[in-house]
Amino acid sequence: AASFDEETADFFAFSHFYIKQYMWVTAVLVVALVILLLDVRYYHMWAYPLYIIGIVVMIGVLIAGKEVNGAKSWIELGSLRIQPVEFVKIATALALARVMSNYSFSIRRTGDLLRVAFVILLPLAIIVLQNDTGSGVVLCSFLFVLYREGLNKWICIPIILVAALF
Repeated sequence: AASFDEETADFFAFSHFYIKQYMWVTAVLVVALVILLLDVRYYHMWAYPLYIIGIVVMIGVLIAGKEVNGAKSWIELGSLRIQPVEFVKIATALALARVMSNYSFSIRRTGDLLRVAFVILLPLAIIVLQNDTGSGVVLCSFLFVLYREGLNKWICIPIILVAALF
């Protein structure tokens, strides 16, 4: 939480939490505006490269990342800490959308199902190796999208039961 400290003379110093939060909110609003104004073709074009970059960065974090609360999933750049898995979730959604947007795609074909499973399970495996299973649960929510797309319920039910068990 951010709070005002009357004893501090410099109101706009970056050492205050409220100034840091204001800076991040402003940056996020600018990024959100850029994302909204981008042409749809860029998402299709950059889906695979962003996914691959995200996987490579997560492997790098697994090797040389900073451990916070038992999870080795952080990059530390000075006073700035970044968790790349947050970006990989978005990249995975884009890559999954790109795989599923092919005209010949059918969730009922084994080859297409294996491609979808690979796109989801690769980052999930790295996340589990980083000991950040909370973020991995978010990737498991793609199961609902796949069920909506036509995935057989006899594949979904055992996966949900295994997830509930763990």
